[in-house]
Amino acid sequence: MTPNREKAVPRILASQVVEFVERSFPKLKETGDLESLDPGSYQTLAILAAMVDSLDEQTFGNLNAADYTDLVVATSYIKATVTRWQFPPTPGHGNHSVSKFAPLNNRNPVVVIRSILQALHDFQEIELGDSAVGKHLFLLQAQLVAPLIRGWHVRF
Repeated sequence: MTPNREKAVPRILASQVVEFVERSFPKLKETGDLESLDPGSYQTLAILAAMVDSLDEQTFGNLNAADYTDLVVATSYIKATVTRWQFPPTPGHGNHSVSKFAPLNNRNPVVVIRSILQALHDFQEIELGDSAVGKHLFLLQAQLVAPLIRGWHVRF
């Protein structure tokens, strides 16, 4: 009889966020850049910000402080713009857009999020049976680690 094991809660991976960005903005994948995004993109941008916020903190373990700061700034800029789009534009000023932003070295925040997350590796959770090592480990690229743990029962 197998002991009752709790199932791990599913997590969003950095690669899934990158894939979402590339599906949502195909021009970005082709050209590597984006121009301004208007209020017609508000749902996609709101989802993107929520996905970034949902990433496990383990994901950011290898980020340097500058990249992490840019990721927070880019996500916050998107959230602020999406919130602003929920109200009528200021008379005489038109709609605000998500565009290249000076604090991000004049890069579009979506481009910043994609480039930072694209450089990260996904962490995968694997179970190592009932070994003395423990039930769960977070390992980078489980396929690379598998040869190191020959003889242990590895379940993906």
